Amino acid sequence: MKNLNSRARALMVAVFVFVFNSILAQKNVGDAFQTANEQLKSTVNGALTTFQYICGLGALVGGCMLFYKYVNGDQDASKKTGQWIGGLVIFVVVLQMVKVFFFQQA
Repeated sequence: MKNLNSRARALMVAVFVFVFNSILAQKNVGDAFQTANEQLKSTVNGALTTFQYICGLGALVGGCMLFYKYVNGDQDASKKTGQWIGGLVIFVVVLQMVKVFFFQQA
């Protein structure tokens, strides 16, 4: 009987230590998630700025190409203009969606 009591105590101590360690580990996980979230936001912010520069450069190049098509009287210029404007709209929408997804305040 005494042996059973000591085993039960040892089992209770082991369970207590396991539960206590799990609770402490959860606190550390929350801190790690917060740090990872801040690092991800700073990385995404830099990537968005780079993507905006690339989109602006693409818009300038596309605008110049369309200007030369209009000047030369190309029949395909109006269709290309619609595609160019559609591409710019998609770029703006994607940028706004990424900003809302990553930077929305909870």
